[in-house]
Amino acid sequence: MGSTQRSSDPDSMSRVQEVGSTIRETIFEPVFSVFEPVLRPIIDSVLLKLAAMGVVLFILGAIFNQGVWAAILATWGIGLMLVGFGCFGLILLRRR
Repeated sequence: MGSTQRSSDPDSMSRVQEVGSTIRETIFEPVFSVFEPVLRPIIDSVLLKLAAMGVVLFILGAIFNQGVWAAILATWGIGLMLVGFGCFGLILLRRR
């Protein structure tokens, strides 16, 4: 029977790393550079991440559109958006 262990062949590992870096350079970096002005504040702020999760939950609740889970997701989404955007706005006001 064949071995189930991974190959520790340096050539195969370097090929995998080359493919990963090629994908990162050709796909992710150009896309991220276009959306960086929008994504950078969200990546750097916990409160904006909280608000973004609220947006996602609210959209999921709108997609379900019926039943208890739609209401739960929408309610949690609105709550997270209020806390995230509200606290972020208060911090911005305090800094000015």
